[in-house]
This record gives sequence, C-alpha cells and structure tokens, in this order.
Amino acid sequence: LEIGPSAELDGIQRGVAAGVGGVGRLHGEADGGEIDLGREIKLGWVDENVALRVVLTKSKVQRTRLSLQQWRAMYDYSAASSKPWVPLMLLLALLTGQRRADLLAMRHSDIRDGYLYVRQQKTGAKLAIPLSIGLDVLNITLKEVVDCCHRYGASSDYLLHKLNGQQLCAATLSYRFEQVREAALGLWREPGTPPTLHECRALSAWLYQEQGGVDVVQLLGHLDYKMTAVYLSRRRREQAGWRYIVRQPVTGGGSGEHATAAVRT
Repeated sequence: LEIGPSAELDGIQRGVAAGVGGVGRLHGEADGGEIDLGREIKLGWVDENVALRVVLTKSKVQRTRLSLQQWRAMYDYSAASSKPWVPLMLLLALLTGQRRADLLAMRHSDIRDGYLYVRQQKTGAKLAIPLSIGLDVLNITLKEVVDCCHRYGASSDYLLHKLNGQQLCAATLSYRFEQVREAALGLWREPGTPPTLHECRALSAWLYQEQGGVDVVQLLGHLDYKMTAVYLSRRRREQAGWRYIVRQPVTGGGSGEHATAAVRT
C-alpha cells in the first residue's frame, strides 16, 4: 500500500519524535509549512500526536537568596583567612552587580574618565559604571576597591588576579565563594540549595534599590524592569507566600516619583 513519499513520512516521524520541543507546533494545525498532524492522523499515517501528552510545568528556583548579614560574615572571614583577591571579589560583585564572567574580565585598562567600562558577556550590554558608585551600608566606593585590586600581588591588568598576576578562572571564583560560605556560615540547613556567587548580584540589586540614586535596571544590564523585579524578589523560606512591594520608577515622571509593583516570592 502506497501511503505517501518517504520524505514526507520521515518528516512526520521527526515531528512526532520532537516531543517536548515540538509541543507548541504539533497541536494539529499547519502553520508556515510545519507538519499538520491532524491531517496525518485522519489519513492513518500516525495514531496520535504524542506531544499532546506532555504537561509543561514551571521549574521552581531552589537557590536561596544571600542576605547582607550572611555576606558580611563571609567578607569578614575572607578578609582574615583567604587570599587577598577573595574579599575583593565579594566587594566587586556587590558594588557592580555583575555576573561571574564579567567580574573575571574586568581590567584596569577598561577604566577611563572615572568609569569602569563593562561589556556583559551574556547579553552584550555595554555599561559604564562610575567609580564613585558605592553602597552606604558598606561605606565604600568602587574606586576604593579598584585601588585595592591594583595594590595586591604582582602587577596585572585584571582587577581580580592571582598573586603572580595571572588571570583567575571562573571555577576558582565559585570554589572560593563556596569555601568561604561554608567556613563562615557553617553547614547549610535551610530549605533550598545554598546561595552561590551569582546571589551577590541579586543582593546588590536589592541594596541599591533600597538606597536609591542608582538605576538598578541599567546597572544589571536588563532591558526592562520585569527581569530586575525577579532579582529584587526575596525567595526565602520565612517570606514564602507574601507579596512584597518594590519601588519602580514611573516612566515620564519626575525624578522623585515612583510607582509600586507587587512581586510574588
């Protein structure tokens, strides 16, 4: 029995095998030349659209947020017991709000006219962060941290570097962060996975938002406030189920005007 060109059958079989990846395009209607499984089922070429069995669920973030108190404990421990670049890593992460890869890539040669120029590796966003930026709760500015980076170990263009001046690797930053976290905070017993270095980015956003005077959306390199709101949400056990109100700049409003946005934790 001739049931159709082999090439067409191959296409149908590939579509059925697409599984989860094809759920959005294998619901029985042809769109832009894609496979119409509804027609193929009627012709008896396939028994059913197996993609319809798939139930899509949202993954729940398990990583716990890092609090300022925890960060302070980690910083104090690292300043007393770790290599000199470890406490500087914690400060750079908190003051700039940048990702691990961008912390690694920061160079003294990227500093011009009072700004640290950062091209985010993940998104390509180009940021000019003023050296005068700082967190009141720490009573320190980015310029002070950059100066400390310049003074330790052998001369290096990288802000964070080994004592011999060579560049560090991403895995080393994560390992040292985890090492300091376990030493300063002890065995993690809270629900969820322990906070990672990336959580300094969320804590930075939260602190600058509370302090005011810094465009947190621009600092993080986000396109809009929606993604920033995710960082500002507090995913901690004692806050589960509560709706926290965060301040959001009003588009077109005055410098002191803010709207509120409810964020589900």
